[in-house]
Amino acid sequence: MGPGALDGAQSGFATTDLDLQLKQHGIGRVVLAGVPANTCVESTSRFAMELGHHVTLVPDAAAALLPEMMHAAHELNGPTFAHAIVTTDRPARRRIRFDAARPHA
Repeated sequence: MGPGALDGAQSGFATTDLDLQLKQHGIGRVVLAGVPANTCVESTSRFAMELGHHVTLVPDAAAALLPEMMHAAHELNGPTFAHAIVTTDRPARRRIRFDAARPHA
């Protein structure tokens, strides 16, 4: 990936060509997991949604320093920007939350 990984940006989209690369390859859905959930994963997810991508979060494949941070990232904030929040046991079939009103890319 480009320079964004080293410049202090919390989003995988900030200062990179990730959005362009995804769109050039016809990819409109992103699945996000990782650490820290309440900063980098959340920031990348918000950015992706704002750029028109369908966002799926996978909380049991993410981590944060404290349980309260995980709760904030996935229970409080996640539903405001994620189209789906799923688990790793069957992500395509077992949806924790799904907002049918959101547009799908």
